[in-house]
Amino acid sequence: FFLLINSENPAKLPPTDTLQLPQSLAEKTPKQNLVVMLTKADVLVQGMKVASIAEVLAQESPLIPTLATELAYRSAKIAPEINAEGIPEREVTILADKDISYKALRKVMATLSANDYSKISFGVIKVGSKK
Repeated sequence: FFLLINSENPAKLPPTDTLQLPQSLAEKTPKQNLVVMLTKADVLVQGMKVASIAEVLAQESPLIPTLATELAYRSAKIAPEINAEGIPEREVTILADKDISYKALRKVMATLSANDYSKISFGVIKVGSKK
């Protein structure tokens, strides 16, 4: 997990009625990378809708085809990092509503992993401080 900072983060947050992030004591600040957002109603990549949550939940497949298509398009623009085992890795940040269904989140994560987005971070809102 990492701390989402509103003032300097290029990932623009949607209105709070659309997305309520979980709270955390995380201290690590975010890096700029691809952002996949799960609101109460939609799945968005960099703010662009790729599927509705209802469509995602209704699909039998563990992967989301429209999300996979968008990820492939974005992947074609930038070469991935190659890890020590020779496996391509890409970074992604998931901003998911705190009440999003696990089934929808699992499908998003499976689709990300299937498209070489294996370094997954979750955005949270910082509360309090560590003692």
